[in-house]
Amino acid sequence: MTRWRSAALVGVLASLVALAAYWLIGARASEGARSAARGGTPIFDGVELSALQRTRVRLIQGRYAPELQGHIDRLRPTVRALNEARSRGDTAVARRLWAESEGDRQASKRISAQMRADIREVLTPEQRVRFDANVAAQERKAEDLDRRLSSPSDGPVPAGGPGDSAS
Repeated sequence: MTRWRSAALVGVLASLVALAAYWLIGARASEGARSAARGGTPIFDGVELSALQRTRVRLIQGRYAPELQGHIDRLRPTVRALNEARSRGDTAVARRLWAESEGDRQASKRISAQMRADIREVLTPEQRVRFDANVAAQERKAEDLDRRLSSPSDGPVPAGGPGDSAS
């Protein structure tokens, strides 16, 4: 069971980094299936973008990319160390590393939220409904991970279920 929890945590963290990288390289509705297969929450799943919308989304992503990439680069070693700690079963170290990464994680969340708000303006009202649902699902998964890793207990991180492996 502990291995499943470790695998779930690794999957969630990898999905967070993959999602940020996905935003940096461009949003393509056709990539939704690949993102879902990797365990991510594709924010454009079910949202068919026109060529003009795709171009505008990429321009928005490009505007936020440098700042977001800086936070991702600073988080990468922490995520690696956190994964190693979890694979050893060292929950206390994993929780400490999670707490230490709070600043960059919150900054990334703020940047991502602003970028999503800008992207949302490009979408039609019908597309916004699906986009908002996808974003809400992504945020629920991220909040669940944060809640579990921010717990003051040094015991094992509680399993959140099979849907846990995505962010």
